[in-house]
Formats: sequence, structure tokens, C-alpha cells
Amino acid sequence: MSTIDIKKRTPQAVLAAIGLALTLRAFFPGIVSSDAIDQYQQATSFIFSDWHPPIMSFIWSVVNDWIPGPFGMLLLECILYWGGLFLLSLSIPQSHRKLSLAVIVAGFMPFTVGTLSHIWKDVLHGVMWLFAVGIIGLYSYLDNEKDRRIKKLLLASGVMLAAGTMVRFNAIFGLLPLVWLLFSKITIQSWKKWLIILILFPACTILLTSVFNYGFLNAAKGRAYQSLIVFDIGGISHFSGKDYFKENWSNSESDKVTSICYNSKAWDVYAWGECKYVLSDIQASGAWADGTLLKKWVTAIYNEPGAYLHHRYENFMILLWNPNLILGGQTADNDLGFKFEKTGMFRTLEVTTNLLKDSFVFKPGFWLLASFLFSIYGLFAKKCFTRDMFLALNASSFLYLLAYLFVGVASDFRYAYWSILATSASIPFIMLSIKTNKSY
Repeated sequence: MSTIDIKKRTPQAVLAAIGLALTLRAFFPGIVSSDAIDQYQQATSFIFSDWHPPIMSFIWSVVNDWIPGPFGMLLLECILYWGGLFLLSLSIPQSHRKLSLAVIVAGFMPFTVGTLSHIWKDVLHGVMWLFAVGIIGLYSYLDNEKDRRIKKLLLASGVMLAAGTMVRFNAIFGLLPLVWLLFSKITIQSWKKWLIILILFPACTILLTSVFNYGFLNAAKGRAYQSLIVFDIGGISHFSGKDYFKENWSNSESDKVTSICYNSKAWDVYAWGECKYVLSDIQASGAWADGTLLKKWVTAIYNEPGAYLHHRYENFMILLWNPNLILGGQTADNDLGFKFEKTGMFRTLEVTTNLLKDSFVFKPGFWLLASFLFSIYGLFAKKCFTRDMFLALNASSFLYLLAYLFVGVASDFRYAYWSILATSASIPFIMLSIKTNKSY
């Protein structure tokens, strides 16, 4: 059985503690977007909607009892962030101290730490998964299945993975590699293990989400997935020159749908601005609620597959190579008293980000390619826990980000947050695999 010498791990603990202190001071009390304000209001009223994942509002309602306002959530996210990196660092043997420290150093990079300043579901999802993988790493380093206390770590990690998936609707695409990592150290027949990984765990997570949202919280159904359908029909209409919404619009309104309404960056144009009539009329006609819109979506894709792929490609390329909102510095207007005053440390981060924002490290496309190449390397590397760790992180990173090719409704930098975190944290493990070329 491996053990952890706490004294020898002091540098890692100190570095993580410094990171926690710096981010809390730099980002206090947390930058709150309009989405987060809506979720906070749900948390305080305890009346939930599924437009945003209700679990975040529920968690916020508990945290808010102890630390009112955004700072409680910022504290939780920062603890999970630095705690996850610290746990990952512990899973690298002390004989490779520099690589162990490098895991935590990755957390100070502007492309990983900047988004942490926001109270976003993307951030909570990313740090929950990071912490869960850190628990798996710690368990694998201790490596003693017979100790029931240690086995409870795997249960905690499984709960964190499931909860993290509930925070982000599309997280299910990146879940499977992490579940594979979770079960990589458990002795069980191969077919049973793959049954759990591929079917049972994802299915149970989806079921748990439904029961929690609608059974426990009684969340109102906002049909958020319809925003994707509206965006897709709008894109198909634009690139095909045919109005597939087929609403009772005037000729000028129908012409706008096929010409000026479409913006490949996001679906928002159909809900606000000059073309807001699209969403309002769809809702007024009942198509939003009765399933008619879904039928129109299927028909549009069937009739115009080329236009559909063109639209999806355009949106995905913007996300990969020209994302929006790399580092916001302002809390949304609100009557709750939430404000964010830029600290000196935040301004330093802001200047650094502005200098680097056009470089490859702030391009999600770079991280997509890196995660793909690292995953390919992992498939051929010698089997060991180090290999399993970076393979799972990068496969999850790749699949999660690739899914936006078909499920993206905007192109914000935050959408790539988990992928950037996962691939960044995996690099010291890749270096360890190359350096040792053996298991530990």
C-alpha cells in the first residue's frame, strides 16, 4: 500500500493554499452574469426552472444560508478548483516533485484561472469534475481496495461525477471516459464493467437528473433544448434560402429569417433585437410547447442536410477559433446589490489575458486538437495509472468539446472550460508517462 508523507507534500499544499487565497481576493465577491442572477433568485425563492440546471440553484440555496450572495459560490468553486488540483498532485509520486507541483502551477495559468472569476454553471461543472478526478487519483495512489475507508473515496468520486453532469446539460458527452477511469481500479468482470460504464452509470445519471429536477425540486419545464432547435432551423433557413419555421409571418418577416436574422455566433438574435418576433411568435402559436417545433426541425434537417451541416460548422468554428467573452470584468445590472470592483490582481490578469487572447492558448480549437493527439498517444502508451489518468482526461476533454459541433447555441469561451482544465491538468501526467515509461 502506498502512503502519503504529509511533510513531503507541504510545497503542494502551500502552493494550492496560495492559489486559493489569491483567487478569492482577486475575484471577490465573484462576477455574476444575468444567468447567475436568475439562478440566485431561484435559490432564494426555492422556486426552480430547468432553463438552467436546477442543481446549481439548489446548491446555491444551501450555500447562501451560510454565506449570502455570490461569495459563497465563489468560495465553493475555488475550493473545488484548488482542492482538485492538489489531489491530482498527490497522485504523482514524490520522487517526481516537479511534475507534482506542475499540476498546481497549471491552475495559475490565465487561460485556466480567469473563467473561475465568474459564477457560472460551466465553472461549477468543471471544478466538480476536476475534484472528482482528483479523488480517483488519490485513491489509485493509495491503492488498497481492502480498506473500506479508502473505497469510500470511489463512492464520493462517483457522486461528484454524477452531480457535475447534472450541472451542465451536455456534460454527458464527456462523462464516459471519466467513468472508465473510476472503474479502472475496481476488480469486476470485464463485461459487467463495460455495461456499467457505457449504459448503467450514464442512464442512472440521466434518471437521477430527472427525478431530482422534477420529482424533488418540482422545477418548471422551460424546454431549454428548444433554443438549439430554433438556432438550427434558423441556420438551415438562412443557408437554404427557405423559411422552415413556417409561421404565419408577413413576407418581410419571412425574408428576414432567410437573410439578416441569422448570426452564426449564437441563437440570441431570435429572442432579442430586430428578429425577436421569431421566438415570440413561436411561443404564441404553441409550437414551443406542443412538439410542432421539433417536427419542423427534423423536417428541415432531412430536407436540407447540407445547410444544416454548414450552419453547425460555422458556429463550431467561431467557438474554436474566435470565442466570445474570454474574460468578463463586470457583474450584470441587478437590484440585488451585487457589485464587482476590479482589484489590482484582477487587472493584472486582465492585462495578461488581453495580451495573450489572440494566442493559441485562448483558442478552444487548440485544446480540441491537443486533447485528440494526447488521447491517441494514450491509446498506444504503456498501460498504467498514469496513462489511464491522462487518457481519461483528454478523451473526456475531446468528446465534451466536440459535442458542441451539434449542440452549441452560442460561442462563449466558457463553453470550453472543462476541456481546457482537463487537458492542462493532464500534461504533467503525460510528461511522467514519457519520463518513466512504467507504472507505479
